[in-house]
Amino acid sequence: MDKLTVRVQSACSLLCVGLDPIGDDAQVESRLAEIIDQTAEYAAAFKPNLAFFLSRAGGVELLQRTVRRVPTAVPV
Repeated sequence: MDKLTVRVQSACSLLCVGLDPIGDDAQVESRLAEIIDQTAEYAAAFKPNLAFFLSRAGGVELLQRTVRRVPTAVPV
């Protein structure tokens, strides 16, 4: 089975959590971390909104750090 199918079954969930880095630069990363930490147990997958990340200065690096924060069992 692919990673998503395994995760849907293990989490008993179809929830896909969108990750949009919107708002004040000083708070974006901590807010994304909080969203990941509070929803990882229930999420079948996380979906970073690439356009929002690319529209920010340092967005690629922020995206990389955000993806690393997601537990390895959860597809991105």
